[in-house]
Amino acid sequence: MARISVVLGAVIVILCTSFASARMYFLPDYQNGAYLKRVNDKLHADRPVFTPDLRSCADYFGFLSVVDKGNMDCSIVKTFPHTGTCYSGCVCNSETYPYTSANCEHELKGGTCTDTTGKIHYERCYNPCEGLVDNDCGSYRCKTTYSSVGCDDFCKECYLNSCDYPENADFPLKADCEYGCDVQGTVEGCNSKCYNCKICIPQDCSAYPLSKCPENTICESCVVGCNDNATHYVALGCEINYFDIDAYWCSECGGGCNKGYYDPQSYWCNAFCG
Repeated sequence: MARISVVLGAVIVILCTSFASARMYFLPDYQNGAYLKRVNDKLHADRPVFTPDLRSCADYFGFLSVVDKGNMDCSIVKTFPHTGTCYSGCVCNSETYPYTSANCEHELKGGTCTDTTGKIHYERCYNPCEGLVDNDCGSYRCKTTYSSVGCDDFCKECYLNSCDYPENADFPLKADCEYGCDVQGTVEGCNSKCYNCKICIPQDCSAYPLSKCPENTICESCVVGCNDNATHYVALGCEINYFDIDAYWCSECGGGCNKGYYDPQSYWCNAFCG
């Protein structure tokens, strides 16, 4: 009966028989390497695809293939038999993947690279506000921002007049007020708008039928107002020394009074003068 023990660096073969004492033999290193190759081949044989003559860089602890390496910069480059070139000590290329959450205050985008510490590096640090025109509104407020792209702090369009502010939108234009602004006057900061239009109540001049006051007549006047500035009159009587010869017309008295009439006072006739 034979028993085989494996020791690093060498293979020790112990032979035991019933009629001989056990003996120990040391295999040379080149035979030891061949043995380990057979063991490794057995591991590959357990995989779905058996490639006994092809090694993977992953079979060598800490090494990456050229595909897994990608654009990373590696400090250790080694060529293995049956495998080719493998890489270790790899970090992401700082020119291709310059951004991480530590140096980008905006949105990380583009291709990624994960270094050996597990940190993800990105190709781009995307700032959606970069290149946008931020309008200077001067004395007026900003009307619209670039909110649709997440840049609320950048003004896209300014108000050109404080009268256009939302809080002033419903106030009437002074030009549209038929009788002007009421006692509150114009809106603060906006002379073209009124808080309220003035409401005009016209005068009732229906008892003033004359469009002018007749000569030598004492009249009372009335103005309708509310954009009607015409004066209307009503006759109250004649001036002194004049009498009413017809409706609202006065003429000078002279030569005394007709028969049957008398002069109640100087120059004033009680009825019709002759």
